[in-house]
Amino acid sequence: TGMIGFGVGYDDYYWPIVAYIRDAQKRSKAAARAPAGNIARGHELFKKNKCAICHWVDGKGGRLGTNLTAHTATADYIRESLRDPNSQIDGSYQLVQVMDNIGRSVRGRRLDENSYSILLMDHQENFHIIDKTKKGLRIARPDVSIMPNFKDHLTEQDVEDVTTYVYSLRKVE
Repeated sequence: TGMIGFGVGYDDYYWPIVAYIRDAQKRSKAAARAPAGNIARGHELFKKNKCAICHWVDGKGGRLGTNLTAHTATADYIRESLRDPNSQIDGSYQLVQVMDNIGRSVRGRRLDENSYSILLMDHQENFHIIDKTKKGLRIARPDVSIMPNFKDHLTEQDVEDVTTYVYSLRKVE
């Protein structure tokens, strides 16, 4: 990893840090509310709201959003993502807009970026490699998730049902 080691003879220093991190993980897991909705109804709502256009589930669906069979999100994170996706944007799912000096624009999810280029996937799942060294290029990173907000479209029970369905898809423990 990128973290340097403490070396030999620092047991008294790093074990309390490890214990603190493990304790914090246990407390956060204990505080998290497990999903308690209806899986079948959540699946129907998932289909009705066309979530598979963006999300990959068991080898099918869109690639713009999270692969839901490989996600590790907590139920609380899923609930909040449905209610207000802009409140907790993972950098991989932040909207990026690139505009050139003649008015052309590309918007989408940032897949990769370095000092010289940025790779975007637009909403039609087309890939765009943009040379960041071009003159007149503007890159906007609004604090907006690519996921739509369902706050006004789903009731609290709907949110719980979709959360339960999505949580049930996870293959990663």
